[in-house]
Amino acid sequence: MKKFPLDYSASTELIPLFKRSFELCNLHAGETLLIYSDTHTSPHYPAAALGAAIDLGVEAFQVTVPTTVPENDKGIIADIWAGVDMVIDLVSTVAHAYSLLNAAALENGGRVLRCGQPQDVLMRLAPDPVIRRRALAGADLLRGAETMRVTSAMGTDLTCNVRDRVVLGLYSLADEPGRWDNWPSGMVTVGPDEYSANGTLVLDVNDVILRLGRYVTSPVKMTIRDGLIVKIEGGLDARLLEDWFSAFNDETAYRIAHIGWGCEHRADWNRMGAYLMEGAVQDQEAFYGNMQIAFGANTAIFQGQNVSKAHMDFPCRNKSIWLDDLQVMEKGQFLIPELQ
Repeated sequence: MKKFPLDYSASTELIPLFKRSFELCNLHAGETLLIYSDTHTSPHYPAAALGAAIDLGVEAFQVTVPTTVPENDKGIIADIWAGVDMVIDLVSTVAHAYSLLNAAALENGGRVLRCGQPQDVLMRLAPDPVIRRRALAGADLLRGAETMRVTSAMGTDLTCNVRDRVVLGLYSLADEPGRWDNWPSGMVTVGPDEYSANGTLVLDVNDVILRLGRYVTSPVKMTIRDGLIVKIEGGLDARLLEDWFSAFNDETAYRIAHIGWGCEHRADWNRMGAYLMEGAVQDQEAFYGNMQIAFGANTAIFQGQNVSKAHMDFPCRNKSIWLDDLQVMEKGQFLIPELQ
């Protein structure tokens, strides 16, 4: 949500959308809602969230923090996060998915809904029961698996251990106590054993380097050993990735964080390249039949071990996925009816 044009009709247009989202999150009169923003947050989103909450009889208030200072994960801010029934996270920078603020809220039974996409994406990918069904069905399959394997015609062949790990079925709603979700979203993802991933990941042309806002222009080959990226090979995109990872001076930046797939049939793979507004990345993450893998931080929502300031996601197309001996995807096409 960066550098949105100031269109003061937007708040009015968004109020019904936020109200419907809050209703589906089971937010109701008598509950408390924290609207958490920073100094770069589009002003329309907090205004619409507040208007929707008032309409529902919810006790709502906004906290705005500076964008340019480190996250305040202790003291009064942390107490507020931990003390409300629901948080809507509207910060313009990286979401609090892996933060201590988020962890405290979820541990206390709070619901947290991240909302950081442009208005057209929110409206087009509004919560849908079909996406919820696919996400929950996929999460059930993943929870029953021991291993996950990903392959591709370009040379990807990567296996990791997912047994007894945290699995998330994301469908744009924080509708249960202790639940985090990302609106809009349609994903199934797991935080695997951080030391178990072994093999090769190849990013093909048109795959996405999310934190760089970039579609891959030439194949990138990453060798992964015991959960760590140990070699990055290729052309310009490989060089950019080497620079990005090395800038953190942190081995954990290279360690696998989560892996899964998208199940949102309305998502537009080309939306990130439209440049109508900045910050549109959820289309790629939730895209139907994509495989997404991430490296770096995976605490809080995944209850993982990777404590890092780094987090890099790679949404990829045309991959095949196995859960143990069950193939669930072939070159980006779901093979299981419940996921289709």
